[in-house]
Amino acid sequence: MGRMTLREVERVLERERDETLRTLGKYEKPVLEIVPHDAQREILDSAGRWNVLALGRRAGKTTLGVYLLMARALRGEPAAWFAPTYKNLSETWRTFSHRLRPAIRKQNTQERRLELYTGGTIDFWSLDRNPDLVRGRAYSRIIIDEAALIRSLKSVFYLVLRATLTDFSGDAWFLSTPRGYGEFHDLWLQGQSSEFPEWQSWQMPSYSNPFIPAKEIDAARSEMPSLMFRQEYLAEFLPTLAGGMFRREWFETAERVPPDLGLRVRAWDLAATTGEASDFTVGVLMAKTKGGGFIVLDVVRGKWSPANRDRIIRETAERDGDETLIVFEEEGGSSGKSQSLALTQLLAGFRTRAIRPTGDKAIRAAPFASQVENGNVSLLRGKWIPDFLSELEGFPDPLALHDDQVDAASYAFSALLEGDLGIPRAYYGVIK
Repeated sequence: MGRMTLREVERVLERERDETLRTLGKYEKPVLEIVPHDAQREILDSAGRWNVLALGRRAGKTTLGVYLLMARALRGEPAAWFAPTYKNLSETWRTFSHRLRPAIRKQNTQERRLELYTGGTIDFWSLDRNPDLVRGRAYSRIIIDEAALIRSLKSVFYLVLRATLTDFSGDAWFLSTPRGYGEFHDLWLQGQSSEFPEWQSWQMPSYSNPFIPAKEIDAARSEMPSLMFRQEYLAEFLPTLAGGMFRREWFETAERVPPDLGLRVRAWDLAATTGEASDFTVGVLMAKTKGGGFIVLDVVRGKWSPANRDRIIRETAERDGDETLIVFEEEGGSSGKSQSLALTQLLAGFRTRAIRPTGDKAIRAAPFASQVENGNVSLLRGKWIPDFLSELEGFPDPLALHDDQVDAASYAFSALLEGDLGIPRAYYGVIK
């Protein structure tokens, strides 16, 4: 190898100088720092070794967690972020990568690992498959995100994660919106007890975040069932939301169809199979009353082959009359569009609308549930009522076998709100 030129020597020295400066925390561009808001600062000032924080939605959970790990990694220490599933890590990974970009020496996307010029590292782990893969690692601080959603949380922490903090006498932060009286709640109670001096815990409602307009949270309060709002925004621990969104005593039963009903909507939640464990095909007929309330007039429910299902949908449309708006769910992709087109052709002569639902089922059901809780929804007496109420009372529950009637009722209610403008926002034979 020949001698280096003066220019090549200068370049090597310049690279070494830049890396030395970066190691000392001096970068060409500044790291995007986080300034905790007042409620977060109070928590940081009173933190212990084991910290459990119950937060409302948008209260600043992720921001606080990012701040906590950045502080350790930028001073040259190893840290880690744990989430319930791999999918939960995606947005957090992007956040760290963006904020720490000037300080990152090596970024391994496949292993989800950031190595900084300071010598600090941040590992990202999901706990849904094999938490034991973490064994052998050593960290100065760990964040357990959405801790209430992690199965066997206490076993995972005490048998696997706690030992990773031994070398550095590190600390742990459990961050989550509450979810019933589970193991996250157990750890939160330890933080409230003098019997566990190393544990601290707090509740931070969404109103604590000064960057979220209070009127936006108030709007959620007016739209959501009270129990759901208390859990999701006020960060309250409640026995369970399984069966909490609907109660049968909130419904009144009507003996006859009220006069002068407005728009009627028949909403369908479709199932393609007929197995014992398969979903039901459900059609809920709902209308808005003259007084501004809502009434469920009928529910058609069954497990049918595609051909029989289509026949029953057509017969039901003829029975409801051509003034009834028919809505049905459109699945994503080309197959969903093909099915929507087939249903539109099947229902030629009737008003139809295909809808693509967004968000999870509980969020979609929240506006309807809020009206139910306020006594604004009644049921027309019929044989369908017992099954309808039983399913609604058990919703939301991840262990429940069926929620098809909830989905169909949510679609019908949403269509009534969107279409009740004098002339319904739907078109004959056209998918919206």
